[in-house]
Amino acid sequence: MRMNNENEALAIILAAGLSSRMGAFKPLLAVGGKPAVLRLLDSIHEAGVGRVVMVTGHRGDEVERAVEETVGTNTRDGLPVFVRNERYEDGMFSSVQTGIRKAAELGASGALLFPVDVPLVLPDTIRAVAEAAREYGERFVQPCYGTKNGHPLYVPAGRFGEILASDGTGGLKAVRDAHADGLVKIATGDEGCVLDMDTPEDLARLRAAATRGVRRVFLVRHGEPRQHGGKIFLGQADVPLSERGCEEAAAAGAELARLGARPRRLYASDLSRAKETADIIAGVLAAGGAGETLPVVPDKLFREMDMGSWDGELISDIREKFPEEYAKRGEDILNYRVPGGENFYELKGRVTREFWRVWRAESAAGGAHGGGTAGQGCDLVIVAHLGVVRALVEELGGEWSGKVATGSVTALDMPDWLAGEEEIMR
Repeated sequence: MRMNNENEALAIILAAGLSSRMGAFKPLLAVGGKPAVLRLLDSIHEAGVGRVVMVTGHRGDEVERAVEETVGTNTRDGLPVFVRNERYEDGMFSSVQTGIRKAAELGASGALLFPVDVPLVLPDTIRAVAEAAREYGERFVQPCYGTKNGHPLYVPAGRFGEILASDGTGGLKAVRDAHADGLVKIATGDEGCVLDMDTPEDLARLRAAATRGVRRVFLVRHGEPRQHGGKIFLGQADVPLSERGCEEAAAAGAELARLGARPRRLYASDLSRAKETADIIAGVLAAGGAGETLPVVPDKLFREMDMGSWDGELISDIREKFPEEYAKRGEDILNYRVPGGENFYELKGRVTREFWRVWRAESAAGGAHGGGTAGQGCDLVIVAHLGVVRALVEELGGEWSGKVATGSVTALDMPDWLAGEEEIMR
């Protein structure tokens, strides 16, 4: 459930520092395929935290622009409230005070504090801290991994004044420790909540943790759908598989088995032609020695492009009724948006955002399906549509040939840049 009431706790992302020990600007360093600040923001939104304050300072314009360019098109989540810490060179506590001051102005019941250099914390951990905060009221709450304290630290509104009045001696830890008898610790299995990146060596460990779960990605285009009297615009209209489509789905399952695919589960568009394909594939893999039938997770965000008012209509009818619009689409098929629908770039934004969410979940789970060794990794299989396959091939650096038949399997290794050390420049 999204927390968006005015008196609810909000999140504060601390992204103002100099990154002096790192030697590169931490908020924009690539972690798991995107800048650390955006990866962290995704997890916060996914956890259901509706309001976010982002404290910027050093290179603040770049951080804010990176967020605006990525999140600004996503009206579901919305932009954070940006606030500048003009004293960022004084250290992190000055940023904590800047964020807490804004949280107090916004009337928040508390604040979840996120240093930008801890970008792998899982949404489940954030939810657990937020739920404990609601239960325990005016107490600090902190997640733990083993014996280590992690992030985010929840600060109740009743401690805002104490933090703002502090001269900074001992930092936030001093304020928290002054109330140690009331600190609520949440045990988690989330190593990401304690992994930071102060140094290049830290960053290498963090990137290894981010990529160790998923080895390969397999994209399966659904089998042939049931045919109509003529060619139609088939976007999100729900059409089941044809008899041939069922055969193609079985062949896709056999191909995945031949390639040694080892998924923990199958993800599929929730439209019938994709879901049915995934169900057939799961049966084939189980019969081929994978053990119990793999679960299939339907996901509406992996649907084909929304064709709006044209969806399910005969192409010949649309061409006759709307000749100018039809011609415009033919001239710029990637950018043209059908009335009430979306264009390819909007589809790509939707699909890639969901891919990285799923990828993070599978990476965090780690291990191999079917009794493999923990940490060995698993494969990610997504059964979807032509537009979705194209979007993900391009996202993962593959070469788009344009020739992807129904029932075909596209195999991709996770790209090398996931473990790269370069800073993402906007």
